[in-house]
Amino acid sequence: MRSSLLPFLARVLFLDLVRFGVEAQEEDPMTLLVISALVANVSLVSRIHAPASTMGINVILDDDGAPLSDKFPFPSLQNDSLINVVVSPITENDDAAAVNSMWGQHSGGTRNFDGSKLPDGELDAVAVYKFVMETLPQQVAYNPGRVYFTGIGAGSLLLTGYFMPSYMNDFGSGAAGVALLCGGMQSAVMVNEPEKWAGTTRIHWQSTQQETPTWQEPLVIAIKGYEAISDSIGVLIPDTLQTVDNTPNAGHCAFDGNSLTTGVQAFLGGYSDVMYPGASGVVPGIQVPSLLTPVAGHEDLKFSPS
Repeated sequence: MRSSLLPFLARVLFLDLVRFGVEAQEEDPMTLLVISALVANVSLVSRIHAPASTMGINVILDDDGAPLSDKFPFPSLQNDSLINVVVSPITENDDAAAVNSMWGQHSGGTRNFDGSKLPDGELDAVAVYKFVMETLPQQVAYNPGRVYFTGIGAGSLLLTGYFMPSYMNDFGSGAAGVALLCGGMQSAVMVNEPEKWAGTTRIHWQSTQQETPTWQEPLVIAIKGYEAISDSIGVLIPDTLQTVDNTPNAGHCAFDGNSLTTGVQAFLGGYSDVMYPGASGVVPGIQVPSLLTPVAGHEDLKFSPS
């Protein structure tokens, strides 16, 4: 039986004021907000770690099951940008009387990914788009010209397969980018106005030597596909615009060689060293000389047996 979405939770919870950094700064208070909303008929939950000012924003689509959503605080704000983690949509499995949290698959059960489509990918992409464009600005001020997206695992599948081709044309300024961690798939929908974003949007692909075997080929196809989208607009783009790395000899998302959680936290802790202007490619905790290998000439990632 197809699972039903959770009922609309009409609430915004303002949690206790918390401060981040080496030492608490009275003049720089940080607030953690939890928002639950029904957007385009999809129930979304997000946590925002933000100051009360107009800044850029990094919208992070967490992996299935939201393994990082409750791991605040992340190390620090970077590049004057807010951090917003969006949890994968929550659905109820009627048969097992259990709750599932999955991007692009509302039927619950085991992730059913064949490399080419997500059954509810278009629905979730619309929900994320409307959340960022309509719901989120009602809760916190940010600069719509400085929006970055980060996918983790299944979050990367949704971004590459559905969200980016459909909606990146509304975010494709020179101050926009997408970090795709441990996952990716070819576009499953029509690419909308690539000339507005494919020549300016920063894209980085990060994987590992022992990525989930069934996700390896779709990832390579995705990398080549997005390179082809950029080529299709007839504009010469710099090698620094699209980069890739899968050097860490570890499993899914374990960029630091230890675990998914610590690996992703290491990447996010060094986000400015990879994604923002002036990035060095050197991330503390990830033992790689530089993560910024150009995609051009390095599309065919090589993986090691697990």
